[in-house]
Amino acid sequence: MRIAEHALVRIVAPIPVERVDGSFGDGRPPAMGDIGVVVHVYPILPAHEPMFIVEGVADGGRARWLADVKASELAPVESTATQRPSA
Repeated sequence: MRIAEHALVRIVAPIPVERVDGSFGDGRPPAMGDIGVVVHVYPILPAHEPMFIVEGVADGGRARWLADVKASELAPVESTATQRPSA
């Protein structure tokens, strides 16, 4: 699975608190099922899992949290999956 910068992703595993920037967003840590946007892709090192900086997004598009997340803790999301039908 290749995840690029600006990709929409879902958290699928718990994120250790030491990889969460507690000074960003509303202070709530990432939770399984949260949607976020990849804002940085770390350089891939030999024998290491790919890692990303992901910004959690709340309803309305405001920032919720910022965390360093491993590829195995993410799943790609189709952007239409998070859109709500218009009334």
